[in-house]
Amino acid sequence: MEIKKVNEEVAFSGRLTEEELAALPRKGFRLLTQVAMPEEGQGPERLKAKQAGLRYAEIPVNPQAWPEESFLLLEQILFPQTARPALICSPHGRRAGVLALVWDAVQNARTVEQTEARANAFGLALPDAAKEYLRRNSPAYDVEPKLRIVEGLPFPLDDETLPGGFHRPL
Repeated sequence: MEIKKVNEEVAFSGRLTEEELAALPRKGFRLLTQVAMPEEGQGPERLKAKQAGLRYAEIPVNPQAWPEESFLLLEQILFPQTARPALICSPHGRRAGVLALVWDAVQNARTVEQTEARANAFGLALPDAAKEYLRRNSPAYDVEPKLRIVEGLPFPLDDETLPGGFHRPL
């Protein structure tokens, strides 16, 4: 199976053979993420990945629905630097490619149009749910940070001590 690199940290492919899976650590991969529905018979990839020395994660994705949780789950899985480089697999590589491209677009502040052009270069089409996710989450659209600081929190005055014995800088 051909492995397609989106960038130095993420690549995608279709279903891997046992030999290809065993060779992933030699190619520098640290994580194997399977993107498939349970009924698609993912097989013993988890055990094979562990035996090869890879981390393993599964993301269930229904290609007709594309829930936002799938994109968020991939962000959580790939958040630690130690999880990368990662290979995302799906039975035919299309779902894996969409997730990889959307993750890359959010990380690199790409627009939907830029991501669609990259998807076309890989022979993929972005589903509407992926485009909507990018519009809401890509820094290219000047989105608000996901973690918001609540306005109006009571802070001690400058001469007061903060919890833990720290003083507020003047």
